[in-house]
Amino acid sequence: MLIRFNPNKTKILFIHEDIKEYMKLMDFPAFLREGPYFYVPAKWSVARNVYMRFRADFKKMSIKLEKDVNDFLVTQPKLREIPESFKFFTEPMDFQRIALRYLFTVGSGGILLDPGMGKSKVTLDYIALMQFKKVLIVCPKPLLFVWEDEIKIHRPDLNYHTIKTTNWEKEVEGIKAHQVTIINYNKAVLFEEQLKEIGYDYMHLDEFLIKDPKTDRTKALTKISKIVEYKSGGSGTLINNSLMDVYCPVRYLEPALVGGDYSKFLNRHAVKVSVKRGENDSVKAIVAFKGMDIARSILESCCIVMTKDEWLKGKIPEKQFHDIYVTPSQEQKEIYDSLVRNYIAEFRGEYVEIDNPLVMLSKLYQISNGFLYKTEKPEIDLKKNDAMAANDMDDLLQDGSTRKRKPKRQTLFFEEQPKIEALRNLITEKIPKNKSIIWFNMSAELELIEKMLIEEGKSYEVIKGGENNIGTKVRRYNSDPSIQYLVCQAKSVNYGITVLGTTLDKLEDEDSEFEPMPNINPEVHTEIFYSMNFSLEVYLQQQDRIHRIGQKHVCEYYRIFANTSIEHQIRKAAIDKMSIREEILVDIAHKLRELDPNLV
Repeated sequence: MLIRFNPNKTKILFIHEDIKEYMKLMDFPAFLREGPYFYVPAKWSVARNVYMRFRADFKKMSIKLEKDVNDFLVTQPKLREIPESFKFFTEPMDFQRIALRYLFTVGSGGILLDPGMGKSKVTLDYIALMQFKKVLIVCPKPLLFVWEDEIKIHRPDLNYHTIKTTNWEKEVEGIKAHQVTIINYNKAVLFEEQLKEIGYDYMHLDEFLIKDPKTDRTKALTKISKIVEYKSGGSGTLINNSLMDVYCPVRYLEPALVGGDYSKFLNRHAVKVSVKRGENDSVKAIVAFKGMDIARSILESCCIVMTKDEWLKGKIPEKQFHDIYVTPSQEQKEIYDSLVRNYIAEFRGEYVEIDNPLVMLSKLYQISNGFLYKTEKPEIDLKKNDAMAANDMDDLLQDGSTRKRKPKRQTLFFEEQPKIEALRNLITEKIPKNKSIIWFNMSAELELIEKMLIEEGKSYEVIKGGENNIGTKVRRYNSDPSIQYLVCQAKSVNYGITVLGTTLDKLEDEDSEFEPMPNINPEVHTEIFYSMNFSLEVYLQQQDRIHRIGQKHVCEYYRIFANTSIEHQIRKAAIDKMSIREEILVDIAHKLRELDPNLV
């Protein structure tokens, strides 16, 4: 196999010399294609990573590396210096300056800084430094106002237009007249074709919400990115569930690192076993992942990773966690045990049945938190022909942009509420004066929390799924000292138009979408978790609403758990997922200083 530059030295070509070498190139989870050739862009970190991985896989293959390519691969570049003439409107911290130099050096890259470390400032300074003509910033809907505020603070020299309607004709004039377009993920999918025609030269994905290759969101934003020369994305919680979280963000930034075929990447890193579904039927199930060191090297090749522990030690207060365990009531125990053993339970004259493991998890979670949802199953008219009946069911189960017809749901509350009483004791006895955030997941929990706060005469503001005025409520909470509690919903994976698969992260609450909260006043230093879910991403985002640059107090986190198997499982899942994240991201962060010995 021959590896050489193309004539203008913008690409490094991997040229096969026989069918065997061709098949190895075909099967390897990397490369781009151009005619008969496989290639990577002539970017040092990308080319070196693919070459080293390929060489390690095929040690016995005869590879002829031309001298100029070898010289290129062995010479690690240093970070470019920011010109002295460049003007900052707000002085960057040391690590923000380094992150900016990183982007200035690589052109396209991920900014994986812990939440609260100022990724948006780095992004905005990069836009100004590179003097991009047309910029597209895609962010979660609740963060639209945050980007507007960040521009006013850090780069008032940038002019922007925020897309707030679904009327393209109404928005396009503002888009063309302004340098920066700010849009939420849902509208970016809706306007995919129109955005591709604008001619953006830089694109940034806030929170990197493109993890699942099957969703409309990932497909649309990946297609838009293919015609944008410079790309970046920011996230403090990129890896949350598995090693597979790496694939789509890396394909967006530097597709040559992972190739265009997700199945090749999955087959390389997933451990699968056969699981029987019936007497003569079985499926392949993923039980573990391998090649963590390879995933780490891929991410290291296109992202800068910075943690608070590494860069803000001594400059930001620590986190302290307090776990409160409560014993469920006798009634809760009986219903819980009945569902576990019999898949059916009678509660207040209503029968609750379980028909699959995910529903079981959801019901046990609900019982632990003081309630049960009794959902009436939709009736399908079996007298219709099969096709019509199937259409009815498709309407009910639709996961696309078409609005779902939701079955009716009744909420059954337990008479005794141990978790609520633990929360009551916490806010009246232990921390009666703290201005705090209270987190919940399902709407029934909100009913319980609000009822208790009203009984105690406490002032509060509520933010729940589907609201359009989140920014207004956050500002009001930050500025009004009379509002003691911000009661916030934290949904798991329902970020966009399509639900990101059916996983343990998706509990059985079908309220509208909700995304991680924007900035909270750093003077607020207490959070209370009435409940938690399986999503590590949401959990980390929740924590870092108060653990941010400028925080002056130790951040206190009170987590209330029912002493049930499902609550212990949720806590264990967060710990297990955190270990995967730590193994990949933290190791890269520690290696960052090796990039340039002169780094602060």
